[in-house]
Amino acid sequence: MNVFYRVITDVSTLRPSFGTLLLVVFLILSFFLAFKQKRGGVLRNIISAYIAIVVSNFLPFLTFKVQGILVPEIPFLKIGVLVLIFFVTSFFLSRSSLQILDKGKNNLLSNFVLSVLGMGLLFSTIAVMLPAAYKGELTGIAQFIFVNELARFFWGLAPIIGFVFLG
Repeated sequence: MNVFYRVITDVSTLRPSFGTLLLVVFLILSFFLAFKQKRGGVLRNIISAYIAIVVSNFLPFLTFKVQGILVPEIPFLKIGVLVLIFFVTSFFLSRSSLQILDKGKNNLLSNFVLSVLGMGLLFSTIAVMLPAAYKGELTGIAQFIFVNELARFFWGLAPIIGFVFLG
């Protein structure tokens, strides 16, 4: 029990930033997807991310006022809708005719690169949708990787290039 307490106090004194947490979750999910899914699953996730971004940006009910509060002022609702659409789309695509993507060779390196690109697209989109207070906590490397304009352009284009050359 004493060891457990010591580990908790050591971690709490480090106080990692929100950006560090975002980077750690990004890397863990990328590794998990690279090992868990075949290449077709990773490609379907990339397609699902693009579909979720487009659909969540064009949803008509996100411009309504609910009891005097404009819904676009609630960024976590928009993020939740984006993630929900991503999971629903990913679920339906996994049961669609796109299962043919699983027939190709399964290369761990290409799976890892594609999963990093797909998760980067999703995380960059979520990071851009965060409120300004949370974006302010994304400093240094997380700000450079996910939030600035060049990073947004890279994450928007890189999965397509990866899809063409590695998919």
